[in-house]
Amino acid sequence: MTAGADGLTLDDMSMARINKIISSLKNHSYQPNPARREYITKKNSDKKRPLGIPSTDDKLIQEVVRMILEAMYEPTFSDKSHGFRPKRSCHTALLSVKANFQRCKVDY
Repeated sequence: MTAGADGLTLDDMSMARINKIISSLKNHSYQPNPARREYITKKNSDKKRPLGIPSTDDKLIQEVVRMILEAMYEPTFSDKSHGFRPKRSCHTALLSVKANFQRCKVDY
């Protein structure tokens, strides 16, 4: 994972720091750190778009929450749903549409 707003990576985190984060989550005292604002140049343009870079602690928490929610809800989603899902994309959606059309027998 890339460095967070604090300049740290997950490799820089000690177990003591992780345990402190867990403790603050358990006792409801965790406060997210302000994201660092960066401006990224848009492709084929001089315009820039804002990007918020979270701290390493926040990135870790976000990833853990994503893993938990994905494990809970991914099995309940329709196989026809491709957006923002693991190993699925607009490309897999188009392949599915193509396969469905090829199964149809239509006389023109």
